[in-house]
Amino acid sequence: MKMCNRFVVLSKRIFKKKLYIAMLLLLIAFTVVYHLLPEREQSTDIRVGVYCEDTSDYATAFNDKLLAGNTLYKFYFTDSESGLLSDIQSGKAECGFKIPDNFFIDYIKNSSTDNKIILYTLPSTTLGAAISETFFNSVLYVCSFDILIDSTDLYDYRDAVKDKMNAYMNGDKIFKMSDLTNGEYDYATMTYKINIPIHEISILLILFSGLLGLYSYIQDAEKNIYIALRRSERFGLKSLYIITALLPVAFTGIVCMLISSYNTSKILSLLLATILTFILSYFLSILIKRSTLLSKVLPIIVFIALVVTFIISFI
Repeated sequence: MKMCNRFVVLSKRIFKKKLYIAMLLLLIAFTVVYHLLPEREQSTDIRVGVYCEDTSDYATAFNDKLLAGNTLYKFYFTDSESGLLSDIQSGKAECGFKIPDNFFIDYIKNSSTDNKIILYTLPSTTLGAAISETFFNSVLYVCSFDILIDSTDLYDYRDAVKDKMNAYMNGDKIFKMSDLTNGEYDYATMTYKINIPIHEISILLILFSGLLGLYSYIQDAEKNIYIALRRSERFGLKSLYIITALLPVAFTGIVCMLISSYNTSKILSLLLATILTFILSYFLSILIKRSTLLSKVLPIIVFIALVVTFIISFI
């Protein structure tokens, strides 16, 4: 009963400290700000420019195929070759392709070795090979059937060959690739929220509150108001000072983390930090007997904890 009464008295005293109230309000404020901050979108696509001089039906089919692809690379078409080069030089595009006039017919008929697609890159371009693979996949998708017909002279069996080829490309018996995204994932943008390290801030405030509880006990002990108590009673009272300072901050931190959807492991680590802070505070009470010395050591401890918290939040 006596311990409960002391807990109530100490709780009233700790809540009269403006610094302590400021810590609790700071933790709550960070949580409120985190939930009020709007979600942001960040572009994650890699832009690739294309200038196409070819106006054939093959070019139209190729353009549709390229733009419909759901890939990390965002292909777009420019109106001129100079515009394509300008985009690449300015960094607007990672690289660029120029498709010359009559390219698709010449490619299918194999009638010209000079009419080739040109890839424009900069020395800083690192994804040229991977982008080219995606680009030429669309070229082959449009041209492969006609290349097969033209190279084998199977014009009389065109429809039958096309059926066989479609069965091979799209059938399940031989080979099949499935797109599990069903168009639901968009590579173009990524939604995110600014991260506020509520977990790390809570641990820092728990450490500070534990030391504040110890500081309050040492200040009272220096007034000799506990000199008549037995050693075991002073042990219990000292522990109660520290626990009284720790509990409100730990409870507020857990509530804020639950609101912010932190996982169970983070909450358990906060409880562990509370226990370790109690042990640390009591260990310091053995080494430090005067409040003046603790008042000098406390800022150093908090500063080190602040630096560690800052580093951890960015790992």
